[in-house]
Amino acid sequence: MTGAMKSRSDLDGFWIHDTWDGKMDQIPFKFEAYTTYDSKSKQLRRVVADSLGGQQVGTSDGLNDNKIDFTIEAVSVMGPMTLSRSTSTR
Repeated sequence: MTGAMKSRSDLDGFWIHDTWDGKMDQIPFKFEAYTTYDSKSKQLRRVVADSLGGQQVGTSDGLNDNKIDFTIEAVSVMGPMTLSRSTSTR
């Protein structure tokens, strides 16, 4: 995958909005992701929609070892799956 990610605060500061625009091999690929903090569960919550019809919903316990690990339920053209994904902090 190659491309560029842009992140910004959105929806009155309650969400982090990530926009990815790039390619997977030679296929154009984009996604929009929103992440927020759920104070009741004390977890980060993330939802993603992509340009191939995929969707993801996941949670994270937050920062650990300078990274954020999400457990994500995903549905895509390959069907449903559970994955873990790490997002490095800056």
